[in-house]
Amino acid sequence: MAGNKLGKRKYYKYVSDSGTEYSYLTDIDLGTASGAVADDSLPGFPRRFRPRVTLLRDATGSVKRLIMPTIGAALYDTDVTATVTIDGTEFKSTGRVGEKMTFATNPSA
Repeated sequence: MAGNKLGKRKYYKYVSDSGTEYSYLTDIDLGTASGAVADDSLPGFPRRFRPRVTLLRDATGSVKRLIMPTIGAALYDTDVTATVTIDGTEFKSTGRVGEKMTFATNPSA
C-alpha cells in the first residue's frame, strides 16, 4: 500500500451484506490487514457493485480505502480509531463506507 505499489496478489473471499460470496484480487499485505481468507473459487464482483471499505489515513494525511471482507471485520466493526501497519507504514482508521449496489434501469419500462 505504501507508495501505491502492489506486491504479490491473491484472491480473497468477500461476503456481501446479503450473504452473497465473491472473490476479489488484492495485495497479500492488504488481505492480511483486513483479515480476509484466501479463496479463488468464487465469482468476481458484479458490475456496479462497490464493496464496503475502511478508510485509513497515514502520517502524511493520505487516505486509502481497504476492502473489508465481512461485515464483522475488526477494522470495520468498530466505532473507535484503530491502528494498522501495512508494508511498514502505520495507518489509523478514520471511518467506514458501506457497500453499494446500483442496478441498471430500463428506460422503456
